[in-house]
Amino acid sequence: SSGINAEWPLRPGMQSLKSIRESIVWQQKDYFIKQQKTKEGAGGRWYTDIGAEAPETATIEELKPDSELTPEEIKQKNDAFWKSPAENTPETRKAIHKKLEEEKAAVEEQRKGIRTNKVPKRETVLEREGKRLNLNQAKWPFKLDDSTNENSVKLEVSIPKYLSTHSVDVDVQPTYVKIVAENRHFQLVLNDEICPDKSSCQRSQMTGILVLTMPTAKQTIVPEKVNNKPSFRDENSKLVKKKPSKTTGYLEVDPSKKSNLDFSNIVNDSSKSKPIVAKRTVVKEKVVSADFVDDLDVPPLF
Repeated sequence: SSGINAEWPLRPGMQSLKSIRESIVWQQKDYFIKQQKTKEGAGGRWYTDIGAEAPETATIEELKPDSELTPEEIKQKNDAFWKSPAENTPETRKAIHKKLEEEKAAVEEQRKGIRTNKVPKRETVLEREGKRLNLNQAKWPFKLDDSTNENSVKLEVSIPKYLSTHSVDVDVQPTYVKIVAENRHFQLVLNDEICPDKSSCQRSQMTGILVLTMPTAKQTIVPEKVNNKPSFRDENSKLVKKKPSKTTGYLEVDPSKKSNLDFSNIVNDSSKSKPIVAKRTVVKEKVVSADFVDDLDVPPLF
C-alpha cells in the first residue's frame, strides 16, 4: 500500500531449479551420444530397430513379411530374435514387447480357428467320367428302402432338427437324388429309374427327418391280398348293417330232459308250526347269611 516493492526470499528448491534443469539436459544429451556411438559400432542399425533399412547382409527370409513365410521359417525367425544378445535399452524393450504381442495374437487366432471348427475347403466331386458319384459331405445318417414296396423307393435323411427348411434344396432326378443344405452336398445314386414328377418330399416337425417317396418308372402289378377275416371295426361298428336272417330261432325245451327236482321241498315247512321261543336266563338271588347286620349308614346299592 506504501508503494515499496518487497522481494520475498526464494525457497530452497526454487533456488537450485536452474542447476538441476541444466544437469538433466546434459545427462540426456550424454545418453543420446552414447547410444549413437554404440549404434554406429554395430553397423548403424539395431537388430531390434523397427522401420530401419536392412543391411546388405540381410537374407530374403528377413525381408519377407510374416504373412508370406512358412510356419517353419516363422519359427526360425522367432528363435533367432530371442537368442540374439541385446542391451537393456528402451528400443530393445519396445521391440520385445511388440514381439510378445505378435506371438500372443498368433496363438489367439489359432485358438479361434479351432473353436469355430473351420473345415478346409475341398473340391466337391459330384460327377466323374459322366457318372454320378455318391457323396455325403455333412455325414448325415440316411436310410434307403427299395424292398418293402416294389413300385416305389423311400429315402430318409436325418438332417439337423433346427435347420430351416427354406435352406434345404432337394433335386430329384431319374437316376439320382441331390440335397444341398448349408453349402454341403448329399448325393445318392439309385439302382432303379424313378419318376421325378410323381415323387413327394416331406419333413417331420418333431425330428427334422426328410422323407422322399419316389415311384419307380417300371411299375409291377402286384395282386392285392384279400383278407376274408372280418375286421374288428366291421363287427363292432354301427355303420355296418347286417342283413336280417329269414329264419327265426326259438328256445325249445325238451320235456324228456326235465329233471325230477321239486323246489317246494327245499325249505322245511315244519319250522312254521313251532313257535319261536326266546331263551331267557333266570338270575338267582343270593342267600343272605344269618349273621348279616344291616348298617343304616351304608347307602343302598342299586
